[in-house]
Amino acid sequence: MDREGSREDGKILLILLIFNAIVVTMIWREHQANPDAKPGPDFRAMNKMAAVSGLTSAKEQPAFRSANQMTLKTGEHHVKKASIQSARSKSVVYGTSSSYRNAETVRAAGPDEPPLKHVIQGAYQMDWVGMNMARADSFKKKRCTFQATPTKASIGHIIGARQHMEMWSDKQPRQDEFKLSKFKRVPPKVTEYNGTMRRLPKAAFEIPAEEASEENVSAPEC
Repeated sequence: MDREGSREDGKILLILLIFNAIVVTMIWREHQANPDAKPGPDFRAMNKMAAVSGLTSAKEQPAFRSANQMTLKTGEHHVKKASIQSARSKSVVYGTSSSYRNAETVRAAGPDEPPLKHVIQGAYQMDWVGMNMARADSFKKKRCTFQATPTKASIGHIIGARQHMEMWSDKQPRQDEFKLSKFKRVPPKVTEYNGTMRRLPKAAFEIPAEEASEENVSAPEC
């Protein structure tokens, strides 16, 4: 009988624990402030007043606080007003109606919406291509670019930059590329570029006088 009674008590206790857990986790209530609660002490204001009075040691603070008690300021609870119109009125909506057609759409496609049947059947799939093909000439004119005419100064800068790079490459020590030990004796398969700057002949830096003159250089036709 004692074992059966203890089992019944255990079942009742388990049921109570489950019920309490459900109440705590599933039922949420807003915190209700105690109307009789008093605001706490304002230590910052009391410390400031004590310092102004010349009391700066810790031993002098308790007596001063008991004689000059100051509490925190409490304000009234105000409900924040909604900042958007749809929260104030359910009739307010955002965006535009699906039947609205702006001026640009009306100018390009007309005032009436095309039938949905024609859209699904692909009746307008080539309209965009035809519209752009009609404006192909204007697109070509916009894409036309002119090559800058070289001058004596720009040609001199190019020659100086090449000579500087040549001098710099000659002074730099050659560093062997990293290779695994079993590939060190294998000849390279790519011979066009070996990782170093090739020395250009002097003829590459010499520009004929006819090409360097500004009179003989003409802008390319577009």
